[in-house]
Amino acid sequence: MPADSSSDKRPSNTDTDSGTRGRRLAQHAPRRGKLFHLLWPVTSYVVTNVTVTLLWLVFFVFNRTVVIGRRNVGEERNTLLLSNHQSMLDSFLVGLAAFYPRSWLKPQLIPWNPAAAENFYKNPLLAWLADNWKCIWVREGRRDLHALHRMTQVLPRGVMTLFPEGTRSRDGAVGPGRPGAGLLILATRPRVIPVAIDGMRAVLPIGRYLPRIFKRIAVSFGSPVDYTDLLAMPRTRETAQAVIDRVMAAIRVQHAELRRLRRRDVATVDEARGGARLAERATVRYITPGGPSAPRRTMVGNDSILFFPIGRVGERRCSPLRRSGVDRRHMSVPAPAEWRRGERRVLADRRRGTERRRHTTAE
Repeated sequence: MPADSSSDKRPSNTDTDSGTRGRRLAQHAPRRGKLFHLLWPVTSYVVTNVTVTLLWLVFFVFNRTVVIGRRNVGEERNTLLLSNHQSMLDSFLVGLAAFYPRSWLKPQLIPWNPAAAENFYKNPLLAWLADNWKCIWVREGRRDLHALHRMTQVLPRGVMTLFPEGTRSRDGAVGPGRPGAGLLILATRPRVIPVAIDGMRAVLPIGRYLPRIFKRIAVSFGSPVDYTDLLAMPRTRETAQAVIDRVMAAIRVQHAELRRLRRRDVATVDEARGGARLAERATVRYITPGGPSAPRRTMVGNDSILFFPIGRVGERRCSPLRRSGVDRRHMSVPAPAEWRRGERRVLADRRRGTERRRHTTAE
């Protein structure tokens, strides 16, 4: 939060455009009175930090969030965080992962966030919250020179989160950047930190308003992008596009690395689950003379398996083993094939004994 609160007031509607109230709200930022501007430094600090604390629970308690490269951000003013865009909560995630909980002690680390009017200014309550979240009102259609001018005013005195794609990704891939962010870089010459996000589409897909839980999120902060060679070129739309293309290339590299790490983690989990299923299939059920006994651990290959002995589950089928008087609790458990061969031998011995008794009785 900038120290000079008078110079950091929210943009107001000074245009006297004729038309309906709805039309004015669609074309300009909402009006704010003197009391709002007077209290804004305090309300913005409290509302933003409380909101971020609640979202910290969503990201780091109810979901699994991994942050990589946080040291690359630093605490310098005039820092621009450029990120790919996947959900409406991305700006909170980037600011939280970069500066929380330091933002409680250093309000200047609370980032500014250009926000689409159709998403964050739908109603008066949401608009009041957006103004206190340090959002910069951006007209629908995105080509808003007033918003760009406001960004050039506040960025040199603080930090800002910006999404060069201009819209959320439908498939999770990193799309092309727009030259507006490049014009901002050429005008203010900030430290540009590329940020890659992965997993937020699963947390808050397009069309949903409540975040999901038990998902995997990853945020990666890269090294500052060097664009000094482009500053000597004329400040044109082509130069701005060249700057933003360089940043988007760095974001794509980081995003691909996050995807690779996710696939590796998923493969590790699947391998562990597959080993558990194999161990479950290798479980040998055995019978004790006195019925069920306490479970015990044994080794099958390289895995330690917990066996639960079963009791009398069928007199005709289990009687040969149960009557043999063998207590499996004090013997090593054989492999399934050996157990079946032993069972067949017991049944064969019993048949031979029965036939021998019948032959003796007949004689």
